[in-house]
Amino acid sequence: MASPLTWLFDAAKQVYHRFRGDKREATVKVSAGLRDTFQEQSKGWAQNLTDDLFDKRITVQQWQEQFREGLKNQYIAQYIAAKGGRENMDQADWGRLGGLLKNQYRYHNGFAQDIVEGKMTQAQARVRAQMYQDSAKQAFERAKTEGRGMPPLPAYPGDGQTRCRTNCACSWRIVETEDGWDCYWELGQADHCEDCLANAERWNPLRLSRV
Repeated sequence: MASPLTWLFDAAKQVYHRFRGDKREATVKVSAGLRDTFQEQSKGWAQNLTDDLFDKRITVQQWQEQFREGLKNQYIAQYIAAKGGRENMDQADWGRLGGLLKNQYRYHNGFAQDIVEGKMTQAQARVRAQMYQDSAKQAFERAKTEGRGMPPLPAYPGDGQTRCRTNCACSWRIVETEDGWDCYWELGQADHCEDCLANAERWNPLRLSRV
């Protein structure tokens, strides 16, 4: 039987290490692996809820309320995971998280309006619903960078700025230096869009100085 997989948070370096038994697994994809594990565990809730709406098992209002609650839980889980636990969250973290959710709720209002006006088929709505769920990975990426006292990065995987949009499998790797931070946009295990390939080439690294 294979040894169980364990994640341990290094508060000093603001990163996770992955272990099997007593052996640490050396990999630069540790954080992205944890992020995607969280995402996989909740896979499909947004699409299932949207099916309930189109099949008239719930009303639009119920769908909106439940969708927002699910999205909130997803963003909170991702953000807290990157911080190494709820005990490491401070008021600024909750404020940043609230700002992310406020933006998503605004977009979601437009999503609901499109459905009410009959502008989307059920299949199209299921795809769009999944995109909202997948967008939560940006909460993980923002938390692991903004929590270091760094200035904002120009983009975050899953924030919709790349052509792959919320389907992005990339991640930021942050190396603290004497003068600031070296930030590497790292490609995940996927077929990458042109934007992600370009990001990986030009931000290799992106150097940020301490203010």
